[in-house]
Amino acid sequence: MSRTLTALLIVTNVATGYQAWIYYQRHQAAISSKTTDREREVFGAACVDWLNEKTKEREVSLAVGRSWKKHGQLVFEIIPASGQDWAKVVEKLPAEELPAVICTYDRQSGVMFAATGSERDRWMFYE
Repeated sequence: MSRTLTALLIVTNVATGYQAWIYYQRHQAAISSKTTDREREVFGAACVDWLNEKTKEREVSLAVGRSWKKHGQLVFEIIPASGQDWAKVVEKLPAEELPAVICTYDRQSGVMFAATGSERDRWMFYE
């Protein structure tokens, strides 16, 4: 009887510890400011595709640069894909402007928003 009770208590403690570990991992993922590889692949690619459709006439291809989370949203820095594309974009912009675009994606509503210029600063990871 006591061996059965001991075994049952050990199994219960292991199961409780495992559930606590899972809860901790989910909590850390929710409060983290980093994006996962899957989020970069899925949502970052969606932002790039969306912006590539808008820039077809400029003949510039785009790619995902840095990515992070801020204010509960996924934030992607979209940059020109090659050195030639950088040169095309930079020559058309004023000297103080960067050729990178910030694309935010809200998973809850499914809304994408592109920010450039001064709006960009609100979404930067260092603020």
